[in-house]
Parts: sequence; C-alpha cells; structure tokens
Amino acid sequence: MKSFTIKSAVLLIPLYVLTACDEPQGRPPWHSLQPAPEDGSLVLAERAFLVDAEPGAELEVETDELVFHGVTVEHDDDWQPGDLLVQGAGQGFLRRVVDVKAADGETVVTTEEAELPELVAQTSLHGQFRPFSEGLRLDDDADVGGLVSRNGMLPLDQLTARTDAQAGLDWSGGRVELSPTALVDSGGLHVDITGGHFEFDPSLDLDVDLGWWSIDRFEVMASGTMDAEIGLRLASDGDYEIVDRTMQLWESPRYAWYGWIGPVPVVVVSRMQLDAAVSVSTHGPSSVTVGAGAGSWVQVGAIYEDGWELVGDHEFTFRHRGPELVLDTELNARVALEGTLKVELYGVVGPQLQLSPWAQLDADARGHWSADVGVDGRIGGALSLPWRDDIGIDAELFAWSERLAEGQL
Repeated sequence: MKSFTIKSAVLLIPLYVLTACDEPQGRPPWHSLQPAPEDGSLVLAERAFLVDAEPGAELEVETDELVFHGVTVEHDDDWQPGDLLVQGAGQGFLRRVVDVKAADGETVVTTEEAELPELVAQTSLHGQFRPFSEGLRLDDDADVGGLVSRNGMLPLDQLTARTDAQAGLDWSGGRVELSPTALVDSGGLHVDITGGHFEFDPSLDLDVDLGWWSIDRFEVMASGTMDAEIGLRLASDGDYEIVDRTMQLWESPRYAWYGWIGPVPVVVVSRMQLDAAVSVSTHGPSSVTVGAGAGSWVQVGAIYEDGWELVGDHEFTFRHRGPELVLDTELNARVALEGTLKVELYGVVGPQLQLSPWAQLDADARGHWSADVGVDGRIGGALSLPWRDDIGIDAELFAWSERLAEGQL
C-alpha cells in the first residue's frame, strides 16, 4: 500500500453520518462534487464524483473494480478515465477510474486506489476519538446503510447500539481476554498461555494540514491506559530451538467513523490485532511456570514535518507471580504479546501503532537464572507525498524492561 498519512488522517469533528438513500430506480451511479459557498477556501478536484449506489445491492465493491447492477454507464454519460470516485457507506472507498465497460444492464468500472490530496486541497483536518468505544461497529455481514438516516444525523448512541454480546465476540471497550492457548506443541516441547488479557482503548488524534494538493504536516497519536497480563507454562524433555515464531491470536471487529470535508464523505476504520511471538532454546529437561503483567498510561505516535519526530511516553508498573521452575540445564525463553492498532482510510491500510508486553526467562549452565518483563512500542507505515517517493517508517518508539526476579539453582 502506498500511503499511511493519506490513508488515515481524515476525520472532522463534529462527525456527520453518511446515509442510505431512497431515490428512484435508474438514477446515475455517481454525481459531481463541488464545494458549496459555505465551504470557504476548500478546493476540490475538477473531476470528483460521489457514488450513489447501495453496496451489496446495486453495487459490488471489489479490490480493483466496481460492479454496478441495474445501471448502465455509456461514454456519452460524461465519464472518463482519471475521474475520482468516493463513497462513504460501510468502509467507503476512494478510487480513480481506469476503464468503464457496460453490457446487459451491468457496468464494470476498473479502478485503482486514489490519494486524498488528489481530491481535496487547502484545508486542515483535526480529529480526536476513541476507536473502540465511540465508533460504529462494522460486522462483516452488517448492512450499514440500513442503520443511518438519509435526512439527518443519528445520535452516536443509536449507531453503537449493537453490543458485543449480540455479535457473539469476546471483545469490549478495547479489552480482550486470553483463554488457555497452546503456542508451541512440537514433540517434547510445549509452550502454553494459561490465561491473561490485553487492554488498550486509546484516544486517537489525527492532525493533517493539506497544502496545494499536498500534505504539509501529519500527526497520528494514540494516548490512553494499556494493561496486559499473561500466564505462561513451558515444558521440555530435551534440546529444542524456536526463533521468533509469530502467530495471530485474534483480530477485533472493524469500527468506523463517518464525516464530511465539505461535500466529500470521509470514512475512518480502526481495528486491533493481537499476535504472540515466541523464541525458545532448551538444552535438556525443564519446566517453568510464570505470570507477569504491566500497566501504564502510554502515548505513542509520530509527527511528520520535514522529517519524522517520534513520540513514546509511558509510566509502566509491573506485577508478577512465580516463577516456579524445575531445570538443571540451560534455558532461554521469550514470549511477547503484540497488540497492533490499525487505522485505515476508506478500508485501506494506514498507520499501525504496536504495543508489545513480553516476559523472558534465562538460565545458564552454572545454575544462575533470571526473569524479566518489558513492553516495547513501535510504529509502522508510509507517508505518500505527491512530489516525492513514499517515505516509509518502521521505528521503535520505546523499549522498557524490568528485572522480575533472579536466583541460583
């Protein structure tokens, strides 16, 4: 994907809700977008259009094409390659037309991704919201268009009325509970999560200054309380080595916010993914049980303005139980949870902010052992600027650690 700035940084406060429409059959599938007098200095691309077709019924949204049912677009309908198409229902989309073919009452529009500065110029965008407490939840099979009103704005509490219990998912307010899970089960090596949780429900700040078809400044910041706890059990009957094995434990539903830049609909989508990363080296029989946790207020993010400025503030405290261990040989084991907050514009991947609490146990051949805990913070993504190559970012924001316990066998 090209851009993390452009694909993540568009939200206005207050948020207005895009709506389903109830218009006669046969209407054109898209309509020209022009700033209104009250939009001030807002400038839009000359060839920009709002798609007015119901997803899943009149319109199928594919990766590189839009398929319209029941409407036919011909060359004399004033379409042309290069037109920008935007929609704000569901995850929404922002596309550039490549080609249009019509036949048998169906129109297939081949498209490619477009960038926000191609559509909007000369404005500042500022937003602050809590991704998992204040957004409209998008289940994969949800009919989002049926939840909103054409002629006004529904109160936010009506938009978030679907509860996690109704959806059958163990996820609430940025917190996921960890059930007993086997991470490694290979021959005589076993590594299990015995329980725990991961919680992060931050306030997300997006701040973007758009110049003349460009981005002058971009900021993404997540601030809030993180709390994580993990119980681990490791058992080995011989010599084994596993290096950085990563497995996905869980991914949250998607949550969306709907707004406008003048007449342009904007959709920001967020989700959380939780992975586990394991590294183990054993030399002989061993058994370890340990539990550890960490809590803190954290702020993670980055600012781009003629170069990157990274932000990684934290105030961690830790807690533990154990370790209980039986071993008479060397052992090195590290298990990390990786909670990744993904922020997307129109359902396209944008910046990713990651918090990784971890626990580690080391024992050497002389019988000395130590247990450590820590939390790492990272940011990843790319900033796409029209006048230069993409500027990627994959950086460590902080690395905090604490000695849990140590001793002599």
